[in-house]
Amino acid sequence: MVTVEELSDRALSLSGSITAILGPSLGGMLVAIGSAPIAIGCDAVTYAISAICLTAMRTLRPARRATAPFQTQLLAGLREFHQRRWLILMTAQYGFLNLAAFAPFLILGPVSLAHVVRGAQSWGIISSAIGIGGIFGGGVSLFWHVSRPLVLYETAAAVLVIPLVLLAAQASVPYLALGGVAFGAGIVILNLVAQTTIQRQVPEEALSRINALFGLVAQGLTPLSYAMCGFLARAVGIKPVLAASSVVVGVSVVVLLMRRETWDLRDAPAVADGRSQDKGGRTRGQDNRSSR
Repeated sequence: MVTVEELSDRALSLSGSITAILGPSLGGMLVAIGSAPIAIGCDAVTYAISAICLTAMRTLRPARRATAPFQTQLLAGLREFHQRRWLILMTAQYGFLNLAAFAPFLILGPVSLAHVVRGAQSWGIISSAIGIGGIFGGGVSLFWHVSRPLVLYETAAAVLVIPLVLLAAQASVPYLALGGVAFGAGIVILNLVAQTTIQRQVPEEALSRINALFGLVAQGLTPLSYAMCGFLARAVGIKPVLAASSVVVGVSVVVLLMRRETWDLRDAPAVADGRSQDKGGRTRGQDNRSSR
């Protein structure tokens, strides 16, 4: 059963994940039914609306408190991060998926359809399917409680193989749209599991540092991934890159499913000190490490 606290954590994480998926999808739709300048113009309007919403917000000014030097906070965050092997594995794989799954599909997908008749419209359909998959994946994971979150994380990563294989095989647009649904669902579930697991397994006093380090590794590699994807596609071709990406993603999932950390970490409600406990009442949030 999903608790109210868990539901609120998932809803907060889901909002960011869904909008991250729906943005490119709506952009693809606007390009398909209109043109690129129209899509960029609509994007500019959304920034203006966001600015208006922010000016209407009223927040309490937090009380000033002494803070440690940056180097001290950084070292403390690294220690907290290093104590949780499951977090190291999850973060490393997310950064790896940027290179092996996200970039190949999102960059090479439009390129592979660029010289096809009505290629832009076709990619718009696929982008819309990605958004539909994101909503579906978010809705399912919002109310579906799993005892082993990292197993669900690896399942979502495995789903990303489907669109890569379909794109490498030059499947027709309807099949690519189904692959887009799988891609959107997989990304949203990955983001949701990562964010909620960190939220529930890491002590509150270390949460900001852990989130910063996760974002640095997982999202900071995105520009490099996009650049490398284009370079590799030009060097060896689009199909070989997509085929190799699907194999590499599948291998990474198998490797992490063979790790005990993936199966040992269990979801549990947070207790007062910001940690979580297993069924035997033992504190899990501080370490959560298992023997290698």
